[in-house]
Amino acid sequence: MNSKSFKNLYMALAVLFMTANVVYAKPIINSAVKSVVTKYGVAMVTIFIVSFVLYFVLLLYNKIFVTPRIYDCNLNKDSLRTPKNKEDAVLTFITRNRLG
Repeated sequence: MNSKSFKNLYMALAVLFMTANVVYAKPIINSAVKSVVTKYGVAMVTIFIVSFVLYFVLLLYNKIFVTPRIYDCNLNKDSLRTPKNKEDAVLTFITRNRLG
């Protein structure tokens, strides 16, 4: 074994023994773990529900407000015309990216 690999092995063992302090480790408290898992689960379910609500609200908004205005915009995909205002820019973006 060369010096570099011996040094790497020695450092790996030192880190292992320094971090695996089994003698002084306290047992895991089940109520604390259960509390953390419950809070994490509630957060994930909330994110899941909010994501679907946001998706359906934006889908409804797109169908009601955006779709009727897209067809008024006579803009083909290869057009290099620059939008004149913010509303025209939004319609151009939606039309080119087929979001409608």
